[in-house]
Amino acid sequence: MADDIPFFFSKMAVGHGGFLSVVSVGRASHTTRKPSCPAFLSRGALTNRIYPIINKKMNPSRQYLVGKQRDYQRRLNGFKARWVQNSEKMTVIDSCQSHLDDIECMLNVKCKKIYKKTFTIWHLFHRIDEYFFLLMNEAELKANGWELLQGLKISPVTQQAKTEWIVKLQEMLKKLDVPNPSPRDVSEAAQLFSSAAYIHNDCVDNLFWDYWCRKFFSLIYTIGLLAALIIFVFLYYHTNFLLCSFTAALLGAMGGLLSGIMTTQIESIPYGQFWVSIFYHSMVRPIQGAIAAVIFFWMLQSQYMIKIDPPLSPGKVVFTGSSTCRIEMPAVMSPRSGPAVFRNMSNPKQDPLLVLKAAPGMQLYLYMLVLLIAGFSGDKVLRYVSDKVSGRLFAEAEKTKEAK
Repeated sequence: MADDIPFFFSKMAVGHGGFLSVVSVGRASHTTRKPSCPAFLSRGALTNRIYPIINKKMNPSRQYLVGKQRDYQRRLNGFKARWVQNSEKMTVIDSCQSHLDDIECMLNVKCKKIYKKTFTIWHLFHRIDEYFFLLMNEAELKANGWELLQGLKISPVTQQAKTEWIVKLQEMLKKLDVPNPSPRDVSEAAQLFSSAAYIHNDCVDNLFWDYWCRKFFSLIYTIGLLAALIIFVFLYYHTNFLLCSFTAALLGAMGGLLSGIMTTQIESIPYGQFWVSIFYHSMVRPIQGAIAAVIFFWMLQSQYMIKIDPPLSPGKVVFTGSSTCRIEMPAVMSPRSGPAVFRNMSNPKQDPLLVLKAAPGMQLYLYMLVLLIAGFSGDKVLRYVSDKVSGRLFAEAEKTKEAK
């Protein structure tokens, strides 16, 4: 109301008789000031209430990262108290403290971003792991070196690198397994263990990234399959369902997406090339499945190498929905219902290689099953060919780069 008072007083004037006259020209609510939003929708409420609830209640995996950060901070405080007089060690401790501060900032509950930088957090944790070897004494190096050796034996590092590192770690542990190891041996052991931890942790980071990419693509394929299934159900139950190139492509795309969900092939995303890989892998499977299903549908219609007996010709066929309900509906697109015309152009004297038997009036279900399988299998075949071509192009690019 304080803002409204100057508005009205500015319109007062002195009349001829000395009296004040007020000319009303509007209301204070007509000012250009924006109305305030409700308290529960304000930016402060979203920041201070909703985001902390999402981070705490809907992200239980954050608890492990917070506990790990607290544990590393306590260990670092112990190293800081031990090496407070050593400037070289304090430099390493400052680097670790900087990493922990970054991790704490990323894990902050008041952060406005729901998505946390999990990969960055784990990367910094692993760097701190490697720095800790440079701050350990002889007994700690011996114990943690043995633990590193056991972890390296089951790590995803290549077999040749794993064998070489295991031999080096065993030799270094023998040097430490003496009553009074020399300072030089202790320093060499710390550097060797730190390098071995880096190799192990880097390989684990790459494996975790590949695993995350696989699950992420599976989620994309599942969402795409659900959307295609909704479209198919709508077309089947709410329209006059016609078996044409479009429905064949839709069934093939569903088969390609199902192939992407069930495959064991690793689909990795190169570092720094996120969206290119996302769009490529998200589109290539349904498109390849759709192309394979359409080609197979043309082969079925022309009875080239494969046919369904009795054939499903353009027109109306009878489907039995239950024991008392019989429905007549068009099964295949009629030549007049669209630009695409499907006719039996095969020579009647030549028998197809494969004949699929179907119950009379139920050919449509066999058609849909065959097209779904065609999209599933076609994605495998076409994907193998495209991967071979991509691999060859990549190899040629590498050779060209080396030649320059």
